Amino acid sequence: MQLSTPADLLALIPTLMNREPEEILVLIVLKDGHLLAAMGMELLEDEGGMAEYVSAIVQQMSEIKPDSMVPVFYTETESNCDHQPFEHVDMLLRLALDLLTPMSVQPGLLVKGGRFTVYGSDHWHDLAEVKTSNLAANMVLNGIPLEPTGLVIPEPTAVTDEVSAAIVATMDAIPDYPSRIEATWRMPYVTEQRALYGELLERGFGATEEEAVRLIACFQNPLLRDRLMVDTISNTMDPEEMGEMLTGQSTVFPDQNRLDAAVSLMDNLMQWTNDRHRLPLLLVQAWLHWMQGRALDAEWYLDRASAIDPDYRMAKAFHKYIHDIKRLPDCVAHGGDE
Repeated sequence: MQLSTPADLLALIPTLMNREPEEILVLIVLKDGHLLAAMGMELLEDEGGMAEYVSAIVQQMSEIKPDSMVPVFYTETESNCDHQPFEHVDMLLRLALDLLTPMSVQPGLLVKGGRFTVYGSDHWHDLAEVKTSNLAANMVLNGIPLEPTGLVIPEPTAVTDEVSAAIVATMDAIPDYPSRIEATWRMPYVTEQRALYGELLERGFGATEEEAVRLIACFQNPLLRDRLMVDTISNTMDPEEMGEMLTGQSTVFPDQNRLDAAVSLMDNLMQWTNDRHRLPLLLVQAWLHWMQGRALDAEWYLDRASAIDPDYRMAKAFHKYIHDIKRLPDCVAHGGDE
């Protein structure tokens, strides 16, 4: 069984523990993407006894040398919002692990009365829903990839001097915009590029050289880039709605097939680009993965963008949005309007 989402993990824990966990901290330890053990720790009121208990458990974990650990804290009372017991145990775990092993601790999951959240988040999900709905398939909550997803950036196998020159010439030929953004979106040039993007998403396979040049040139332009990004999930012509879509404030869950098609298209376009022109494509990939709840995958793409140009403004702003603020799109954080 491959564990790739919190839903997968939570569905498996009762089997691993041979019972439904109650008032217990379950420690899941992993190595090389494989689950090594699941250990349950009942909470003790005596802090000294709890510290000894934690140290003993961590000592056992250090002997099997796992790569990482995911703490999952269960409590019976849903209305109980006192996180102090878990905070205390979490602190003890991290202190002991710092002393004994370089193992990483993933953000914990807090489970109450049939609901769960990433520890420190305000967004709760029903266990029954997240095990069965599209949310489970589309969501890896912030900070908990249970194994790497194997992301690879395609090599620039189709880049030639002629292709690069054609991209620059196409960028130079983009007409000036009207002052009102709604008028810009209705320009024949913009309408044609939007139609091409939509056609390629529907087609589901790669672009020709001429199509690739046109779209890559569009993605170099911030206004056209943002317009095409939003076109992935909505053709709204309302500036406020577009802003909500772009910043993840919409609760409408995107069409997964269309997101997958966009991810594949960005990979295809990168084959026609060098570092200079693939920079915004990396940003788009980060956004597409973030829109599916895969925040760490998004950070991975943003790190690659930063390696090309650490001053790329949109990538810097987006990295702060998902890394420092740790914000998920509302459609993921609240389950969408399914």
